[in-house]
Amino acid sequence: MGLGSEEESLVQHYGAGFITETKIGTKYLNKSHCYYLPEQNLWAEFIVDYHGVSAEQKKEIAEIFISKERLCDKVYVPTSPLGAFVTFKNVRIGAWEEEVLRVYGQPLGIVDTVERERRDPSFKESRQASKFGEKVLKFVKKEKGGLIYEFFIKEGRVYSIWIGLEGE
Repeated sequence: MGLGSEEESLVQHYGAGFITETKIGTKYLNKSHCYYLPEQNLWAEFIVDYHGVSAEQKKEIAEIFISKERLCDKVYVPTSPLGAFVTFKNVRIGAWEEEVLRVYGQPLGIVDTVERERRDPSFKESRQASKFGEKVLKFVKKEKGGLIYEFFIKEGRVYSIWIGLEGE
């Protein structure tokens, strides 16, 4: 299940997961489906963007966040195995930082999340927190829909991966 997959298909295959919704009044902005994968000791969150989508249109997955860190308040194990999470270039949670750099090249940006939290403590409660990795390596892949990859590095290894569409 990847970016651009339909929310309906995700739910049919794996169950609803632990759902978190962001709304303004009765209008959805986004909805996330969060799962715990005990066989891999990973958390997976699929975020569906509802901005500018009518009620009749199919909702698509716009972001995926995979982490060894807990992502949702309750444990929801998918009804079917989600399989191994790897990027298009075969990088997965646990890969060494050097492997990411070898495969993806020079990052577009590097963020020291610990330092950023010192400057702005509000980051501690966000998806950009240092608990997901002390360093973030950001890459943009222009082909295949302008994907953005963020590899969160903890103790020299990939601890979390966020994938989204450019402009998200």
